[in-house]
Amino acid sequence: MEVLKVIDTKISESELQDAFNKNLECLEEGLKYLDSYVNIGVGQIDSLALDINGNLVVIEYKTAENSDRDALIQALSYYAWLNENKAWLKEYLRKKGISEVRDIRIIIVAPNFDNKVIKAAQAVKPHTILVRYMVCEYNSKRGIVPQVILDNTMRQLPPEPPRTLDDHFKDREHLKPLFEELKGKIEENIENFNIRVTKDYIGFALHNRLFCLVFVQKQGLRVALPLKGEIESDRFGGWPADERWGYLKVTSDEEIDEELLEWIKLAYRKVMEG
Repeated sequence: MEVLKVIDTKISESELQDAFNKNLECLEEGLKYLDSYVNIGVGQIDSLALDINGNLVVIEYKTAENSDRDALIQALSYYAWLNENKAWLKEYLRKKGISEVRDIRIIIVAPNFDNKVIKAAQAVKPHTILVRYMVCEYNSKRGIVPQVILDNTMRQLPPEPPRTLDDHFKDREHLKPLFEELKGKIEENIENFNIRVTKDYIGFALHNRLFCLVFVQKQGLRVALPLKGEIESDRFGGWPADERWGYLKVTSDEEIDEELLEWIKLAYRKVMEG
């Protein structure tokens, strides 16, 4: 094991950004580079990446001391703008060959973080990671060592009360009959399953193994199945960074057809055998 010497040297923001863009796995396993210097309505995003779960990641780099507060404010403003400008984001993703992303996250890389900034990052809504870096030297070569000092998904939060089916159809009551039609068809074809309701989805499971997820969206239902790579159909897409789950959209009773039911039965058999 070698001992690295931390050196008091300055590097430019572009040097820092370039180093991490070429080695995003050092920030997070499975992180894939998309773009840099992305101009949007409230500024310029340093870098964009895609995580292993199909989330878009906004990465903000800072090298100046005491710049952590500005970095958090900038990153949150980018997050808000991307969420408010869905049409722009959809077109940007299309050009990158990505159909859509699950969510938007934030990673901030800076030389240090004030305790007030850390507390603020703990409280914000988006999944936010703060990474402190050090410049080290070994055999006359410089290197950067990152250290995650906060992942706000690890915070202690009071447990949420269980969601009910009705919660998922709040302001979307017109989709309840469509879901009941899908549920009825599944009951006709599969005998042994249970329904699990979380804050994110309605799940159909064999014991504790999920074989079908339903996400209630404004325009219809998104039905997800763990069959990515096993179905060749224009109806069935997938999250780019998710190796197992793909999905299709259901907007009418007619789309709950024999093809969809065969796929659901295939997913059921897969979890039953696996």
